Amino acid sequence: MKKQLLTLAALSLTTLAAQAQWTNQPIGFSNPSLVITHVDAVDANTVWTLAMEPLGTDVAVARTINGTTWTTGAVTGLSPDENLTYLDAVDATTAWITTYNSNTGGSRILKTTNGGSTWTAQTGGSPFTSADSFANFVHFFNANEGVAAGDPDGATPGFEIYTTANGGTTWTRVGNVPAELTGELGATTFIGTTIRPAVVGNNIWFLTDAGRVYRSTDRGATWAVSASGASGDISGISFTDANNGLLVAPNATGSNYELRRTTNGGATWAAVAYTGPLHAVAIDNLPGVSGGYITAGPSLALLGVNDAGSAYTLNNGATWVSIETSFNHTSLDMVSNALGWSGSVNPTTLGGNGVNKFSGTVQSVRRDAGLQQALTVYPNPSHDGVFTLSLAKSLPEAAEVRVTDALGREVYRTSLNATAARTTLGLLDLHQQKAGLYTLELRSASGVAQHKLVIQ
Repeated sequence: MKKQLLTLAALSLTTLAAQAQWTNQPIGFSNPSLVITHVDAVDANTVWTLAMEPLGTDVAVARTINGTTWTTGAVTGLSPDENLTYLDAVDATTAWITTYNSNTGGSRILKTTNGGSTWTAQTGGSPFTSADSFANFVHFFNANEGVAAGDPDGATPGFEIYTTANGGTTWTRVGNVPAELTGELGATTFIGTTIRPAVVGNNIWFLTDAGRVYRSTDRGATWAVSASGASGDISGISFTDANNGLLVAPNATGSNYELRRTTNGGATWAAVAYTGPLHAVAIDNLPGVSGGYITAGPSLALLGVNDAGSAYTLNNGATWVSIETSFNHTSLDMVSNALGWSGSVNPTTLGGNGVNKFSGTVQSVRRDAGLQQALTVYPNPSHDGVFTLSLAKSLPEAAEVRVTDALGREVYRTSLNATAARTTLGLLDLHQQKAGLYTLELRSASGVAQHKLVIQ
């Protein structure tokens, strides 16, 4: 039985603007000077953060498993001279950190499997053991496959990069990494905020302090590099899919930032002549929103920075719309277009201020009334999570099918070629997804058709 659950107005173009709200969540570190420098939001309930003391050596990790209340803890097993450089988590119990020893040199990768109660060094394969090693980040694509990258150590050309296929038990150094420029290092922080690599599927990108972008399409196994063309240091990079991404290069005072865009996965970059209040300390894509990004920053009078607030774009950075100008943000990570977290800083003392939680909606949908009327999905509801997609007319151009869950997180994506004959698009197999409500979007250059899907 066919059942259409979503009826759209017959409009050729409809845009839903941001209806958003930030709220501050205290964390309660015993040292109030600790500032959140890195946020890793795993899902709607699980968020990990890394905190550091701006003018001291104290470090800590905090975590929430209900999206509201936070627990804190020191990282066990660190030497007095060991600093944290990055954190990455895959669930509520499992996370990795990278460190750097300011006395002896060298870095380590540590892992927790009990929510941060204890941390164990991962030494298999001897990653980052040279005195010239400096680990910039670690990222896991799933519980087993991960990549860790650090500055060039002089042993071989290129950045020091390792991959693992067993959760970090053993690490293997990647060969044939494109050579670094003279003195080139990884871009790791900006105004006390961690510069995150961008990740989409199997693709990962990281920045260097020479304005270059290293990219891998196979979870870190092979790498290429490109020049961004940015005239200054880059503070952040983000991608909405494997091809489309933005990077921000701020100036010293927090105005007239430089924005550059790629449409080919980072192979080339072009300047964006944008309008509106772009922020520069943190940038992230809006999951489930084509062309959607959010930027945020703080105002820190002691540092001469005037960047408080957040803004979004729905057209790949061409136009930015202010969300607010009163919150002071550091690291930013969005779970969906309706939920995310940022670190928070006290602009007067430069001390910590917990985190800011985003609850709202930022959505852009270009409606194609003809495509909407032609698209049918059945059976709907589905008892096994398998649907058949059909069109009452031929597909006039290449299109993309995307499915997001109730929180806006993408759970399925595939591309369709244009055809003059095919009207049955095939099966949409979501049998691995939980029962609930999902949103199907068929996107083409002319617009979007959208249906609600129910898995029982």
